[in-house]
Amino acid sequence: MKQSFHDSDFSKFLYYIVCSCSKVGPNATYATQFPGSIVLDVDLIHDALHSSPEFNGDLLLEVLYGRTNEELSVLQQCYQQKHGRSLNEELGAYVGENSFTSLFQCCLKGCRDENPQSLVDEGQAKLLVDSMMNEGLKQLWESGLSSMTGKQFIEMLAYGSDNQLNCVSQLFYRITLQDLTVVVEQSLNKAAAKAINGRLINKYTFLAKSIHESLTERQDHSVLARILGRSFSYDHAGIGQAYEIRYRSNLLNLLDKELSCDKWLLIAVKAYVYQVQYANVCGYSPVSFCIQFALYVLNH
Repeated sequence: MKQSFHDSDFSKFLYYIVCSCSKVGPNATYATQFPGSIVLDVDLIHDALHSSPEFNGDLLLEVLYGRTNEELSVLQQCYQQKHGRSLNEELGAYVGENSFTSLFQCCLKGCRDENPQSLVDEGQAKLLVDSMMNEGLKQLWESGLSSMTGKQFIEMLAYGSDNQLNCVSQLFYRITLQDLTVVVEQSLNKAAAKAINGRLINKYTFLAKSIHESLTERQDHSVLARILGRSFSYDHAGIGQAYEIRYRSNLLNLLDKELSCDKWLLIAVKAYVYQVQYANVCGYSPVSFCIQFALYVLNH
């Protein structure tokens, strides 16, 4: 049976793209000075906190690890204005006082070292690796609110540069001959391991991994739509390169395989990626292209 526009995930994808590139929130009556993608993330986080008895941190990690310090500052302003309460307060009330909340709140401060040329502090890295080996990763994570070493561990994840985190991973391997991310997965539950490893690997690898797992394990197209919707052309290139390095396969091959059941979504995702990458050459904006494509689908 022919799949219609309304029955497919293409409508959801278009929704994310239009929101991301506009200054109007998901609710058309809510005009805002904030970028549409920020408003969309604010609403998604608010709904996740308020509508589920057990908060799933995947969405928040995706936002915190995928956005810049400046964007996180804007996101907090938007959350406060729209919902009348700070996101920090909401996390404390709905997630509880634990290492997850502590990590989330540290990330929201927007103090991550984003300098790709940042120098590393090998002495600090050595102290942290020693703590991992002496106390154990599980104890270090769970003591994030009660011990100095646990607090330093969480602050490293929230504020550390990619170079510093890479230094910690390399030093851990030199001492133990073990991959730190693998040890993290073996020592902690899945949620905690994802929170820690999401920072031990770089931003683009984290986003590529999120797309891969959402499509291959959960058949969840919304993660793909959100990540593409809030990213720019360099993000697509970075994600694609990180995907090839990690999975030794082309990301577009994954899309062909996992989205084949939804032809409109597959065509739209590929078209959007290409239009963003070659916008200067083709002269099209991603939004205008997607809207034109939506009109075509609705009329055929």
